[in-house]
Amino acid sequence: MKFRLSLVLLFFCNTVFANDLQYVRVQLEWKYQFEFAGFIAAKELGYYQEAGLDVDLVEYEPSVDNVLSLIQGDADYVVHNSNLVVHGGHIAPVVVLATYFQRSPLIFVTHPSIRTPGDLVGKRIMGTTDEFRYSSLALLLNHFYVNSTNSDIREHTFSIDDFIQGKVDAMSAFRSNQLYELDRLGVAYNVIDPADYGFVSSAVSVLATQNAVVQNPEQTQRFVEATNRGWEYALENVDAVIDMILTRYSQQKSAPALRYEAAVTEQMMQLDLFPLGATSDELGQRIFKQLKRSGLLHADERGLKALANSLREAISEATFSSGLEVTASFGFGLLNPVVSIDRNITKIDDALFQAKKSGRNCAVAADIN
Repeated sequence: MKFRLSLVLLFFCNTVFANDLQYVRVQLEWKYQFEFAGFIAAKELGYYQEAGLDVDLVEYEPSVDNVLSLIQGDADYVVHNSNLVVHGGHIAPVVVLATYFQRSPLIFVTHPSIRTPGDLVGKRIMGTTDEFRYSSLALLLNHFYVNSTNSDIREHTFSIDDFIQGKVDAMSAFRSNQLYELDRLGVAYNVIDPADYGFVSSAVSVLATQNAVVQNPEQTQRFVEATNRGWEYALENVDAVIDMILTRYSQQKSAPALRYEAAVTEQMMQLDLFPLGATSDELGQRIFKQLKRSGLLHADERGLKALANSLREAISEATFSSGLEVTASFGFGLLNPVVSIDRNITKIDDALFQAKKSGRNCAVAADIN
């Protein structure tokens, strides 16, 4: 009788504990594979549960916009392949909690005859819409004047067969994924890496909304700490995590392919240079400047300038019965999310001072860095 009672009490206690967990939905950037080994290990080994979290790792679907799902509240956290997030031409109002790949594995795989970015002019290039808009690949193409007017830009089919069969001359790829298959099949190729031309980016970053971080800082801290524990385990127990992936998540990649991915993953994490999960404001600032200079964010600043000038002109053209003439000067700037609010305000205030110094009735853009 006592034995049965103990079982009932034990079951009841476990049920109560499970019900006390906070449900957390994490939207992944791609399919279940070693790229997300730290998250998978943290879930399977109970690290998230120990942190009071019931974590649901949601696999990528082409119909899902990761950043939009975060902003709209469909996901609590998303994994994104950059530490600066642009959505719809705007800097998204999100916070980077951790970055696990300090160097992005995103590259172009090209026909062997294509050795430099300039060689891509006039060629058939396959990639995703976002990659062509805001990624390090977009910055690279923009810098070398490769665009849809002089080249054949195509939407990604996510099949290396198009490259192997010569249907495209270049395609976006991850060092940790497609290169393994191309090598296995003996396909000749060249790699063009944006980082080799100064366009460095990171990957596998955990994002949350600003509101979520402010309203629930303890949860975000617990989630990141548990994920870090998962990554520590995954890097020390590669085969065990590969077994987790194959038996509980996906058989899309073979064990040898996952081992290859694990080796590249460790290279991209650069743990000899950066602490696990470290974020870099300096890198975010650099990417922001590159995007701004490239014109990929220029539409925002043009709109601000047009608004400031229209207000300035309306004020200067206004008439008053006393014959008084009024002019106005404006300082404006595109919000830089990787520096403090105080620095943003100071730089815009400096622009206003410059506008006044220039003879009033002026609008001056701030260079916020």
